[in-house]
This record gives sequence, structure tokens and C-alpha cells, in this order.
Amino acid sequence: MPEEKDYNGKERRRFPRENIAVVEYAREDSGAQKSLCFPRNISMGGISIIVSEDLALNTILKLTLYLPKSDMPVEVKGSIRWKGEILKLPHRKHWMLGIEFIEISEAFQRTLCEAIE
Repeated sequence: MPEEKDYNGKERRRFPRENIAVVEYAREDSGAQKSLCFPRNISMGGISIIVSEDLALNTILKLTLYLPKSDMPVEVKGSIRWKGEILKLPHRKHWMLGIEFIEISEAFQRTLCEAIE
């Protein structure tokens, strides 16, 4: 499994990671329009994204994923398991989120498995 640059600690990831093209998200409990975010990587267990709103841990998100090797977007649900503030400017903040998939179709699991290998 490739490790990220500048990381000197022990690798604790359970699944290999793959880069991803585009992700849209919305909180499950709101009728809000989906927002774009900056994806970092994806694995069989979840995804890491960067957002510009402070979302609470355990918030359920509906995600639309556009994988480079797939023609169709995929809808999944995930729960925010960890977060960290990565940009603190007076007028703008960003957070990195670790999202664990909680609803994922078998078809998407196969597609994701092929993309990661």
C-alpha cells in the first residue's frame, strides 16, 4: 500500500487508497443542495474529503462519487468518523473529514475494488 509523502508514522490503514475525481455531498437530514468538496482518497471502507463547512462527528452524508474508471456516478452514504481543521484564515476555514461508508451497493464495491487494484 503506498504511503503519503512526508508521513513518518506507522501505517494504520486497513484498506489501500485510490485517488478520486469528483465528490458531491449533502447532509442526510437536510434538504440542502449538494456541495462540491475536494476529495483526497478513497478506499473500500471510506473516503477522505476537504470541505468548507464545520460538520459534526457522526453526521450522515449522502455522497455522489465520480470515479475515473467509471462512466456513471455512484450514490453512497457515509458517517463522519474523524475531522481536522486544516485551514484557519479569518475569512475562510476548511476541514478534512474521514468518512466511513455505511451504505454502499455491491456493484459499487466491485467497481471500487477494480479501481483500487
